[in-house]
Amino acid sequence: MGPLDLGCDVEPPATLPPKRDQFSLREARERMEREMIIEAMERQSGNVLKAAEELGISRPTLYDLMRKLAINQA
Repeated sequence: MGPLDLGCDVEPPATLPPKRDQFSLREARERMEREMIIEAMERQSGNVLKAAEELGISRPTLYDLMRKLAINQA
């Protein structure tokens, strides 16, 4: 069964992306959160309030995530 079988109008990619090392859903979420936070902080020149707004979270939540994910504020 593929996307077309489900009524999707999208062709599947010709090749599948390379397999990643196995990791848990928690690890995958933390990796994505870390990447998104770092990128938002870079785009906002280290401004935590603006990065939090871009990410759709509160400033205290962003600080909590940064602490949890060991992201240093530059």
